[in-house]
Amino acid sequence: MSIEDAIVARMTGYAGLAALVSSRIYAVQAPQNPTLPYIVFERVSSSKISLMSADTDVSEARFQFTCYGSTYTSARNVVEQVRQCWQRYSGTVSSVVILDTEIETDQDEFDPDTKEYYSIMDIMITHRE
Repeated sequence: MSIEDAIVARMTGYAGLAALVSSRIYAVQAPQNPTLPYIVFERVSSSKISLMSADTDVSEARFQFTCYGSTYTSARNVVEQVRQCWQRYSGTVSSVVILDTEIETDQDEFDPDTKEYYSIMDIMITHRE
């Protein structure tokens, strides 16, 4: 399993998120005309961790989670559940060992073309490959 598969499994299995978005969690791009609210996530960057000039099986990846809603409150409720799902999380999900997570950034936006509110959260996920 990939870290992306583990992300989807963790988030769809987290009750607070499942109550709001069900399984509407998409990698990189949402389908056309998705039901609100929903989440799109993507890998922003990643790097392998080396120790004493040797490679390890540990990677650190920054993922961006964009939480869409029909209202500001809806988008904020979803991003707050993303925060609770990932805040300092460690464990094994779908055979992927997640060592640590750290919330990096949180911001709010509005798209005047689609009339959708969205909140963006960046999370660093340290995991074994």
